[in-house]
Amino acid sequence: MPDPNARIEPTELDKLYQQVFSTDQGQKLLIHLRKTYLDVPAWTPGYDHSFGYFRDGQNSIIREIILKLRRARNG
Repeated sequence: MPDPNARIEPTELDKLYQQVFSTDQGQKLLIHLRKTYLDVPAWTPGYDHSFGYFRDGQNSIIREIILKLRRARNG
């Protein structure tokens, strides 16, 4: 079992994301994550402003996954 406290190099981590999300299941999951968190408004008038901050945090996780996939693909 891998050591959960071991440091993973950024390029190795990008490749790990690519391995996970390049499978059919990974692609389906990424589509779901985009539709659920990224492709919807971060804030709607009438909602508390903290909801926008929360939603932006969700969006940033998906954007980070997409960035790692791009880096792994482009080297």
